[in-house]
Amino acid sequence: MPGLCVENSYFEGIMDTSDEWIVSRTGIKSRRIAAGETTATLGENAARAALDKSGLKPADIGLVIFATITPTSRVPSMASVLCGRLGIADAPAFDLNAACTGFIYACSAARGMMETLGIDHALIVGAETLSSITDYTDRSTAILFADGAGAAVLSRCERGGILAEYIKGRPDNDGALCCGFSALDTPFAKHDGPFSDKITMNGKRVFVFAVESITEVIGAVLQKAGLTADDIKWVVPHQANTRIIKSAAGRTDIPLEKFFINLDVCGNTSSASVPIALDQLNTAHPLSPGDKIILAGFGGGFTYGATLIEW
Repeated sequence: MPGLCVENSYFEGIMDTSDEWIVSRTGIKSRRIAAGETTATLGENAARAALDKSGLKPADIGLVIFATITPTSRVPSMASVLCGRLGIADAPAFDLNAACTGFIYACSAARGMMETLGIDHALIVGAETLSSITDYTDRSTAILFADGAGAAVLSRCERGGILAEYIKGRPDNDGALCCGFSALDTPFAKHDGPFSDKITMNGKRVFVFAVESITEVIGAVLQKAGLTADDIKWVVPHQANTRIIKSAAGRTDIPLEKFFINLDVCGNTSSASVPIALDQLNTAHPLSPGDKIILAGFGGGFTYGATLIEW
């Protein structure tokens, strides 16, 4: 995580808001912001920590997928940069843009490629510096987004692991959650994009989508795995807004107490959100073999999905 902690009081000095207003609408009290760190360095730190916990070496990794919407460079990819920094050679490596569902998509992609290519171990990273695309004059987004990184190692196993997946997407035809990018003009065309380089969001539209999607994906993976709500130890949802999580929990048979929430101190870190929360869950409430956990994501695109894992 970045070293700089920015509390809600900071925003009271730059816009019309208050700590009470932010907490009541989002649940966020503080967030981490990059002050010198980059998506590449945050991802590297998370990847090294994941490797250390797994007991594996970089040479053991046969696949690297780096989920992000804020790469430090377009080329080389963050995955390629990470391979260079870790000393991983001859492994397929690529970036994946699925916004806040990035880690969920990456897990599914890794599982499929591991089966197809006979890969034993894959490194999955979700890392973001959303502060680099956040408009700090826009109260609706500035208070939400933050920076961070999380990672996991996926390995072949005879039992447990990923029990069910449910990955979906739908077009965001109304532009409810967008961020454009700058392109150079050429002698042949001018590239005036329809969107700014900063995040814009229709909060009400995103809220409705988020609640509907979490409810759908949780029910879907339970059905695919042949399990019930009582079988689930924890749900680790994308950390966007406590109101979203509470509303979604109320539509499922899983009690809110089983939904792990850390956005009060982390904010919304997009593709880094789920792996950061999973790591903090395991630290606060150590997981045991056989525990069944649902990882659920939703975000720009629109993308959404869930993975049901057995620890």
